Amino acid sequence: AFDLKQLNIYLDNLEGMALGSKLPDGSQTLLLVSDNNFTKRQITQFLLFKLQQS
Repeated sequence: AFDLKQLNIYLDNLEGMALGSKLPDGSQTLLLVSDNNFTKRQITQFLLFKLQQS
């Protein structure tokens, strides 16, 4: 398990999650997406993570 708060990144309105492309070393990526809901108070984000293999 991983706590996203450890990233020290402002996370806002995360709405989507998908497995991304595999990296050259074979590791899987995970993409998280948020949108701003057409308001200036929120932000759009694309966050890409490398998943650790167990």
